[in-house]
Amino acid sequence: MLGKNLSVLRKNVGLTQSGLAEVVGVSRERIKNLEKSSNATLDLIEKYFSACGKEPGIGIFTEEKKHLITLPLENIVKSLIRLRKITGMTQEQLAEKLRTSRSRIAQLETGTDNMTIKTVFKYIHGCGFIPMISMKK
Repeated sequence: MLGKNLSVLRKNVGLTQSGLAEVVGVSRERIKNLEKSSNATLDLIEKYFSACGKEPGIGIFTEEKKHLITLPLENIVKSLIRLRKITGMTQEQLAEKLRTSRSRIAQLETGTDNMTIKTVFKYIHGCGFIPMISMKK
């Protein structure tokens, strides 16, 4: 779904895959693959949106689909930590819920990992919320 939405965004602002690739600094093939995928690094998502004149964020929703907040991608690590703490979960509890190690959660929370959108969405789901890509402008 993400890829299709990115393709629509690009077309709505009148950019070709080649034109967008040039602005973003990647190959046309990378843009093509991104538009077919549901995963990409946050850095690439930010560049893609920026090239289209938009500011990306991640909307946080309850199970009842009530919008709570939109997290900007620029400070996503701090926002994820805050989100986990609001739920009262420790790194160990979140790791258990996500079936990963506490050290993996710690690695994500230090920002040393070049996170993908899929990883961020999984983390947010683990905290009990529903994430969705959103945009400003």
